[in-house]
Amino acid sequence: MDIYGCLRLTCLRRVSTPCVSLLKGLTIPKPAVSNRDDSLFIGDWSLKNITNLARILRCFHVVSGLKFNFIKLKVFGIGVDQLEVCRLAAPLGCAPSSLPFFYLGVLIEENMNRKKAWKPIVDKCRSKLSIWKAKSSYGGGGGGAEKAAVHWVSWDRLKAPKDVGGAGLGSLRNLNLALLAKWWWKYKTSPQSFWARIIRGIHNHSNRPWYCFSKRNSSGVWSGIDRVKNGLWKLHMEATDILYSNDGGNTWRSEFVVDGVFNVAKLRCRLDKASHPISDGDFWWLNSAPKKVVSFIWRAKQGRIPSAKALQRRNIPVSSIICDWCRNNEETVNHILTSCSLARDIINMVFNWCGLPAIQFTEVNEVLAFAQNWGHCPKKKELLSCVVYGTLLSLWKDRND
Repeated sequence: MDIYGCLRLTCLRRVSTPCVSLLKGLTIPKPAVSNRDDSLFIGDWSLKNITNLARILRCFHVVSGLKFNFIKLKVFGIGVDQLEVCRLAAPLGCAPSSLPFFYLGVLIEENMNRKKAWKPIVDKCRSKLSIWKAKSSYGGGGGGAEKAAVHWVSWDRLKAPKDVGGAGLGSLRNLNLALLAKWWWKYKTSPQSFWARIIRGIHNHSNRPWYCFSKRNSSGVWSGIDRVKNGLWKLHMEATDILYSNDGGNTWRSEFVVDGVFNVAKLRCRLDKASHPISDGDFWWLNSAPKKVVSFIWRAKQGRIPSAKALQRRNIPVSSIICDWCRNNEETVNHILTSCSLARDIINMVFNWCGLPAIQFTEVNEVLAFAQNWGHCPKKKELLSCVVYGTLLSLWKDRND
């Protein structure tokens, strides 16, 4: 049994005999805030509550053998004098503290609409990504790794959906819009819920368009939810593209509702597509091939691998841009993988082994399109594409070893 199970037995469980809860506070079916290493206990401010909490934690230690480190525990009082906090922290043997404080890397009692509130999280992410960045960036020339890094693929292409030629990482901004838009659905489909009545009482939605959820010039979380429509307008979308009613607001419908649940992932995909209206061409992200192989082919299809010509365009010194093998043409991505005599001979050998006729290719896109459209059996198409992907990567590695 964990600490929350112990608390539910002492505080939340109802039995037939009259009893008084040991802890006075919020009654919830499961912990609202919980983490393996960091836990929050929220309750009424009283000496009895603090004493009972200390007793429960000690009983938990006796039952489970797991002990709380009271030296690291801190007590916070909301709307309480700091001297009172110091007095009631003594029974627990922990230190008194005050707001704001950090919990799971987030500053509590901070306005998260401000950029400075996210600075600690951004700084931590940057420090964690430094090693990954050093491994994934191609260094050319002299100087430090940060100065010599070459970004072969733009961030917009990485964010773009896979069906328009991107890597499908998605946009965090669009994810945030989708999560906030879900509250539109909750608000409209649960008008009699307690929280919805509070919102209506605060923002007075009568005689206003249905998509105006907050008062003008208001601030706070709900005004941020109201500003979702501004983000939609930037993507040339309307509020009715997400939510609409055909009977004057009695019932609401959305194409993003699946089995009665608002699907955030589906809306995010729609927003990502709206952010990238121009398709870069279809690409087959094969699940049967290693991700490293597929990622290389995706980059090669766009010409985003370090050929001599590509390095020269990025002002990286190279001895020559002429192909070292055939000595006839410039070393471009298409030349290395398709039109060079070495690449042509190897591809023809592979095709001969597969029982296919020899074909002269001049671009990577032509080889990929041939493999994807060959024959009528989907399994054979996938198998041939795997062979082509592996052949092109082997060609590249052989040229650079």
